[in-house]
Amino acid sequence: MKQVLGASKKPNEEIKIADLGLKPEDLQPKAVRKSVKGFVMHRKNVIYKESSAADNVAKLKASLDSEGLC
Repeated sequence: MKQVLGASKKPNEEIKIADLGLKPEDLQPKAVRKSVKGFVMHRKNVIYKESSAADNVAKLKASLDSEGLC
């Protein structure tokens, strides 16, 4: 915490773009983002309604086996 407070007391120096030998065009982004899309995951929403938990687990395992996930 002491280091953070100490850093705020240091002087700030503003450097002009021309001092670095750059033009404002040089600072433009090179890549263009076309769109932002989130990943949508489609789920099956399967509900097992057997009388015992063991039967539900057995059906779940069988369905995962059939899809090659287990």
